[in-house]
Amino acid sequence: MAAGNPVILTIAGSDSSGGAGVQRDWQLLSGEATVRTAITAVSAQSDRRVIAVQCVSATLVAQQIVTALDDGVDAVKIGMLGQKSIVDAVVRTLSDSRAIPIVVDPILVSSSGTRLLDEEGVRALVRDLTPLAFLVTPNIPEAAALLGTSMACSRDQQESQVRALERLLGCPVLLKGGHLESKTVVDLLSRQGRVSRFENPRKAGNPRGTGCALSSRIALRVAQGNRLVDACAMAQKDIAILWD
Repeated sequence: MAAGNPVILTIAGSDSSGGAGVQRDWQLLSGEATVRTAITAVSAQSDRRVIAVQCVSATLVAQQIVTALDDGVDAVKIGMLGQKSIVDAVVRTLSDSRAIPIVVDPILVSSSGTRLLDEEGVRALVRDLTPLAFLVTPNIPEAAALLGTSMACSRDQQESQVRALERLLGCPVLLKGGHLESKTVVDLLSRQGRVSRFENPRKAGNPRGTGCALSSRIALRVAQGNRLVDACAMAQKDIAILWD
């Protein structure tokens, strides 16, 4: 457990709207953690659409991560990576840091349909990055894309897919259920074949950035010394309070 406020490194894109990415992470973590950042891309976007994305060089991403690690980090949250060369850079710089819990939120496509990780990058993420992870937190469409199948349309399919993802990715998986139509949102955590269920009321308007916020709060709770299942439950409550 970190003494005092933990240090969280967020590796993600810059969202000019402030609704996701490093801006959202900073908003959700500052005050309870020291936040260090490695920016992978700069975007021009609104709450409705992505206008443009420009990836940062993989070399600069690696340098940002190395600098943060040199100063000490208690947990890592990974969001948008953009392209394979950046995935490779992240893997190289974190491969010797397995003692640090890494939470990967696999940002593949924006809510408006813009691709945010190229196909080679997706393959590298599955092959090289997720085996380093403490937890991976896909939503329903991301889970389907990673598995190469159709999206889950029921709780039974969601449970089947979260188990399959844990086998595929080689680490625990929290499958976020916000895309399923229901009065409550059910997220499922699969770890060593055991599935835990987290159910919360659906927020009006389906606020943008909820998944990004959840993975950030899980990283914080893990850095504070909580077990994975407890960290997930605590993060769910955090988000419910923050979005009220």
